[in-house]
Amino acid sequence: MVNSEGYEASVVTDTTDGDYIKLSHKDPGEAGEEEKRYAGTPWFVWPLLAFSLVASSSSGAIMKKMELQHAGAVSLAGWRFQVTAIVLLPFFLFQWMLMTSQARAKIFLKQNILQIFLSALGLAAYFALWNWSLLHTSLTHSFFLSVMAPLYIALNTVLMGGRLEKLEVFGVALGLVGSLVLAGATEAAPGSEATLIGDLAAFLAAGGFALYLLASRSCRGSMPVYVYMFPSTLLTAIMLGMVGVVVEGWGSWVPGAPDIINGPLGWFSNREFLLQTIFLGIVPGFLCYLGYNIVLAFTSSLLVSMGLAVCPLTGSFLGWLMGLADQPNLYTCIGGALTMTATIIASWANQAGQAKIEDIAEKNDIESRTGTYERAENKQPLLQGYEGES
Repeated sequence: MVNSEGYEASVVTDTTDGDYIKLSHKDPGEAGEEEKRYAGTPWFVWPLLAFSLVASSSSGAIMKKMELQHAGAVSLAGWRFQVTAIVLLPFFLFQWMLMTSQARAKIFLKQNILQIFLSALGLAAYFALWNWSLLHTSLTHSFFLSVMAPLYIALNTVLMGGRLEKLEVFGVALGLVGSLVLAGATEAAPGSEATLIGDLAAFLAAGGFALYLLASRSCRGSMPVYVYMFPSTLLTAIMLGMVGVVVEGWGSWVPGAPDIINGPLGWFSNREFLLQTIFLGIVPGFLCYLGYNIVLAFTSSLLVSMGLAVCPLTGSFLGWLMGLADQPNLYTCIGGALTMTATIIASWANQAGQAKIEDIAEKNDIESRTGTYERAENKQPLLQGYEGES
C-alpha cells in the first residue's frame, strides 16, 4: 500500500551523485533478495517441472484418442476450457476480493480489455487449429510444429520495426528448414498419417499461441494472474464453443453422422468423455500452469521455455505407448530435431534480448539521476541502441 502521509522537505537527506553510483555498483558481499532466492533450488522443483512437462505432453495424446472416438475437434477444445474456467473461478474471486477499488477499475481500461480479448483469441486459435491437426497429421508432426511460437514472436519483432539478434535469425532459419524437412516426411511416405494440410494447421496454431504469449505478457504486468486468467479462459471457452457450433453443428450428435459427438455440452453425453475432459481441464489445464509458476519462483523462465520445447518428444513417446503414434521415419527425426533446436535457440535469444533491454533501461535510469544522461534529442531511442548491438 502506498503511504499517504506527508513529509517535510527539511527532514529529507540530500542525495549525491555518489549515492547513485553506489547503488549501481553493489557490494559483492551483500547478496540481494533475488540472489538469495536463487542461491539454492529446493529438491521438489525438478520433479514438479518433470510432472508439469509430462502432464502438458499428455494432452495431445488424450485429445487425439478422443477425436478418434468421434469427438469434434473444436468442440473438444472448448470442453477443456469450460472445466479449467470452473477451476479458476474461486482463485479469481479470492484475488478480486483482495484488490482495491482503484485496481479493479484499471482492469476495465480499454487497453486491458483488449489484451484479455487478444489472449483469449490466441488461445482459441491455437487449440482449434492444433486439435484439428491431430486428426489430419501425425501426433509427432503436430507436436513439433505447434510449439514454434518463438519463431512467430521473432517475426512480430521485425514487423514492429525491431531488429533480431543473430541467434534469433539463426533460430528462425533453422525452424523453417526443420519445417520443410517435416513436410518432406509427408511426401516420402505416401499414405502415412502425416499430411501437408495437417502440418500447416499445426504450424499456424503456433501463431495463435504466440499471440496469446504476447498479449498475456502485457496482462501479467498490469493485473494479478488469476484476475486475467479466468476471464481469458472463460472467453476462450465461449469462442471455441461458438466456432464449434458453426463448423461442427449444435448438440451432441451431428446430423447425418450419428457417431460424432460435439456441441458446447457434448462431453456430458459420454461418461468416458466426461472423465477425460475433467482430466484435461484440471491436470494439463490448471495444475500444469500452477506447477510452472512454482518452478519459475526458484528458476529462470528460460529453463521452463526450454522444457516446453522438449514436450514434443515426451508427447510423441506417450502417444507411441498409447498406440496413437507410429515409429517416426528419418525425415521426421531430422525435422523434429531441427525444429526443437530452433525453438530452444529462439527462446534463449529472446530471453537474452529482453534481459539486455532491461539492463540498458536500468543503466540509463541511473545515468539520468547522476546527470550524465545525454539530452533526449541527442541520443538514439532505447530500442534502436539495443538493436544495433550484436
